[in-house]
Amino acid sequence: MYFTSSRPAGAVFKNNEGGSFLNIFRAEQYGNSFVSPEIYTTDFKTRYNDGPVSFNIHGTEIFITRNIFHSLIKKKGDNGFNRLSIVYSRRKPDGSWTTPEELPFNDPSYSCAHAFLTEDGNRLWFVSDMPGGYGGTDIYYVERQNQRWGQPVNAGDKINTPGDEMFPFVDSNGILYFSSDGHPGLGGLDLFVAKKIDGEYAVKNMGYPINSSKDDFSIFIEPGGSKGYFASNRPGGTGSDDIYKFEILHPVTFEKPQRTFPGMVIDKNTREPVSGAILGVLDNEGNYIQDITTGRDGSFSLSDTISKEITIIAAEEHFYPFEESFSLSDYEDTLMVALNPKPVYGVKGILTRASGNIPVPSVSLFIHSPDSKTDTTRTENDGSFKVKLNPYSNYYLVFYKPGYFPSGLSYSTSGRDTGYVDLNQLTGLDLEPALTGKSYLLNISYEQNSLDTANGSQLLLDAVSKLLKDNESWTIEIGVHTSSRGDAETNLHNSRQRAQSVAAYLENAGIDSSRISAKGFGEQQLINDCADGVPCTDEEHEENERTEITILNR
Repeated sequence: MYFTSSRPAGAVFKNNEGGSFLNIFRAEQYGNSFVSPEIYTTDFKTRYNDGPVSFNIHGTEIFITRNIFHSLIKKKGDNGFNRLSIVYSRRKPDGSWTTPEELPFNDPSYSCAHAFLTEDGNRLWFVSDMPGGYGGTDIYYVERQNQRWGQPVNAGDKINTPGDEMFPFVDSNGILYFSSDGHPGLGGLDLFVAKKIDGEYAVKNMGYPINSSKDDFSIFIEPGGSKGYFASNRPGGTGSDDIYKFEILHPVTFEKPQRTFPGMVIDKNTREPVSGAILGVLDNEGNYIQDITTGRDGSFSLSDTISKEITIIAAEEHFYPFEESFSLSDYEDTLMVALNPKPVYGVKGILTRASGNIPVPSVSLFIHSPDSKTDTTRTENDGSFKVKLNPYSNYYLVFYKPGYFPSGLSYSTSGRDTGYVDLNQLTGLDLEPALTGKSYLLNISYEQNSLDTANGSQLLLDAVSKLLKDNESWTIEIGVHTSSRGDAETNLHNSRQRAQSVAAYLENAGIDSSRISAKGFGEQQLINDCADGVPCTDEEHEENERTEITILNR
């Protein structure tokens, strides 16, 4: 595999954002994995950006996108960016490469980039912002005859839009793939596929999950047409732009629709598909025709036997009512139904390590509500999370990752404004590494001296049991403390019962009783001055009402 990356490669120069310039890397595949990438031959390494690249099918020709400066002083275009050009090199009989040469259609006044050579070696596709195009960057091609390049030809207005079209790729069947932010899509750059039918290109969005609300681009289909790779900056990766692999389960087809018209329902703001949305379809006289429920990818289809002039309505819980008219006459593209979301209730934040304030990625987040089933999600690579909640509802959130002691907190949307509340501004969102000899607060509640499972306390104890199962040599001491309010003997009795209820839950979860010691201390170990006879607020008394877990070795 040959690919372009801005990972550090010993370069002295940095780009305007302080990062490394692009270099060409090579990684060999063994089985289902790749060995560590290395910079491809230094013959093609310059001080600035090199890549992406394209080879001919024999590997004897290479086309490279790179920054080209036509004087000792770097010159930039009107938009402040250095121009790009395509250079060409041939492999010599001894395996080395000729000095890269610029292709004849390059020009200092505009950029040419993203070259792709077809299998027969006679047509080179590329991207340019040269004058006379339809938008920002357009897709062009040039023909090669007798080793001479012709004049660039714009791919036309079916491919190019007022936006940006980039990264052309043509498979063995002559199908053109490219990225665009000008055609209707899910957001950012989307991947599209185009085929010539009756002399004109028909273009289709490749759809979810190949496309996302972020940038998806630079596709490559392996010979055989069933697997491939592309790049994306969607959440969940390890850097800015990552390489993803995929398998084609249902190829995009270009037969003219005889029975259905394709459609998709998306969130107007995020451009993410809306699954399970129920649509109503009316004819041009307002008569109700049918109900439609979108699939998991937000898609739906309409029969071509219905009225050609229709109105689609939708009333979804988290979106404002939708109503829009469509004409299906000669409609070839996907009907995009963009629902306007209502203001949401939710929480967000960043999980950090207790010491050092370092983000903790891939933390499991359990969201418990008495009125609904428990949901589970994970934090992103930067430790961040964002969760939509229901209005006027109570929740208990548990954060857990192996190697850390679990943390839990209560949250209610009652009395809150709409929007995502930053929990970092309300409480400390940090995880402490689980270590022997340390004590940890356990944010659980009790009802009549028994564990209160209605508010999600059991989720936190489930995480504790998982921690103990992962570390079989550990034992724990459960210590329950009360405030000084009430009779001291009663407080001692109540704390012992509460400690026993926690121990019983862990034993039922599969932890051997020999690993658990349950102790009730009553009001014997206050952590502030709120002893008998000292006036204190309820909040000050509640500081003393706590449950602690101390981790010990056998």
